[in-house]
Amino acid sequence: MLVTTYYPKGSLGDKVRVLNDTEHNQHNDECRLNGDLSGLRTKGIKHWEARYYFIDMLKALFYIHEVVKVVHKDIKPDNIMIGEDNQAVLIDFGVSAMYDHDDDAADKKNEALRIRCGTYMFFAPELFGCGGSYTFGSASDLWAIGITFYYLLTGQFPYEDARSICHLKELVIMREINTDLIEDKNARHCITRLLNKDPTKRATFDELLEMDWVTDCGNEKIDARMIDTSGSFGDLQRVITLSNPNKSFISQIKKKQLT
Repeated sequence: MLVTTYYPKGSLGDKVRVLNDTEHNQHNDECRLNGDLSGLRTKGIKHWEARYYFIDMLKALFYIHEVVKVVHKDIKPDNIMIGEDNQAVLIDFGVSAMYDHDDDAADKKNEALRIRCGTYMFFAPELFGCGGSYTFGSASDLWAIGITFYYLLTGQFPYEDARSICHLKELVIMREINTDLIEDKNARHCITRLLNKDPTKRATFDELLEMDWVTDCGNEKIDARMIDTSGSFGDLQRVITLSNPNKSFISQIKKKQLT
């Protein structure tokens, strides 16, 4: 059993559900049943608020991908908690896996990266077999971040009309996502780049860090390398320590920044 820190402010998923716990619930259920996503009456959080949470998640993903070489595999709003200082905190590394993004051949043989686990609504096209790959990687985590923040900004998922896992697979692979629901143009551009169906063309960290939404149109420089990991990544260290006896890897987790 893994125990996480208690976050009284709840998750980002909780935050959006509270916004949408209204008289429109029955109407929205009917729209989903009829496949009419354009008729949904939902709302997300403000784009400027989402931006701060997005920057926190960029730092989190940079750390787990580039420093400790871990793929989360289950990023979603309910796994991003709100800390006492309103910082977004990524939790639940129970299905995460180690990987080596510099060695594609080794990653393709890594069974932990091929095990299908997590939440299907956040699966990238390549995880459904599009392009011949079933392997989780940093690009699939970035797709999940894209779906997560699409939801935070709009109050709905792009594939809410999926009637089954098979139908969801078809939609993820074949249907383009309507990002016009994201009102802020800079946020829309960022999410659109994250939700490119081709993982080789999906936005990279370097590209994301230069985007207008992230930098506030150049007014703020984001340095993802400078991260205080003393508290925000306690779950990650706890999971790796309990499930992975590799001491050299555990020592990597304790690094505060890249050297």
